[in-house]
Amino acid sequence: MILERIKFEEILKEEVVEKDVINIDRYDIEVSLIQPPIFSVYEELKRGSIYIPRFQRLYRWDINRASRLIETILLGLPMPPIYVYLDKDNRKVVIDGQQRLLTIYFFKEGKIPKSKKYININNIGELSELMKRKPENFQDFKLVNVKEEWEDKSYNDLKESDRNWFDFNYSIWITKLTQNKPQEDDISSAFYIFERLNTGGELLTNMELRRALYYGNGNFVSLLEEVNEKKEWRKILGKDLDPKLLDVEILLRILYLSHNWRNFREPMKERLNNFMKQNMSLDKTKKVELEKLLKKLIELTYKSLGNKPFHQFKNKFNIKILDSFMALALLYIEKLDEGKLKLIYKKAIKDEVFREIIDNTRISTDEKWLKERFEYLDKIFREHI
Repeated sequence: MILERIKFEEILKEEVVEKDVINIDRYDIEVSLIQPPIFSVYEELKRGSIYIPRFQRLYRWDINRASRLIETILLGLPMPPIYVYLDKDNRKVVIDGQQRLLTIYFFKEGKIPKSKKYININNIGELSELMKRKPENFQDFKLVNVKEEWEDKSYNDLKESDRNWFDFNYSIWITKLTQNKPQEDDISSAFYIFERLNTGGELLTNMELRRALYYGNGNFVSLLEEVNEKKEWRKILGKDLDPKLLDVEILLRILYLSHNWRNFREPMKERLNNFMKQNMSLDKTKKVELEKLLKKLIELTYKSLGNKPFHQFKNKFNIKILDSFMALALLYIEKLDEGKLKLIYKKAIKDEVFREIIDNTRISTDEKWLKERFEYLDKIFREHI
């Protein structure tokens, strides 16, 4: 089962990959360096002026790795700089260094998440409440495998001189980035900065980055994630939830392409970024409407086609068939029933021209081939609705 999941993830990554094009000549990014003491950073984290974006899995370090960072600080050794992005609300949004900042916060609080306990929160304030509400998910933060004088010590157990060193004498280098140009889009560079500067052991996918940067009021993100958990959708994909949100990206793609395939322009990454940004303030009424449509699409697709219908070519998942078929089915959803959808599917799968278009498409988001497969499949849809 584990091997199957890994294979599926590799296929998804391969299919979702595209030409990396940025449609901006040059960014104007102002870079400044600050060196605040740990106490100031801790206070800014609590206030939210240093803001850690909302990721699905917030903290990944175990007690050994966390202890090593604290020992590094107590020894007076430098740690890599933290990168932050100054947003329109003058918050310092953390680009790189999330795990280090959280480790410092946890040490000051005296608690750390238990191994493999992932936390899903909006801000540090919620984290503080969570520690009180769900103490079973946390353990005492006592240093392990460190210098003998600090072994098995919490922050409060340290000598006063060590606490003073930790709080006021050790400074953290923070690189602060501000986008001056293009002014009409004050967040686009943040996506590319995240993507290129993230140095964590497990690099974030495009969808994880979108989730952080374009979370907004949360309605659009929760819509995608709730639909993604539907059992019929899991059976269509043929796999469990993807930890890197690649399955959520497919849902996003279906929604975007259903009304935008005719005027699609590369790169897909940028189009999906903009689509997420446009929906950052999605109201609850619109969320309910979209959720009903997506669920109706998924239920109809599953009832009509059954398990793993998009594994037809070479017996593996094919995003090129799925995105075109389901995006167009969503577009024409009010005119479809099980019989019509099943007929359209059989016609398309057996159609030699359509199969040739699919076979000739190396990258699923190539503009020419994407429009060609959508145009051809659209004709089949319109002939049978």
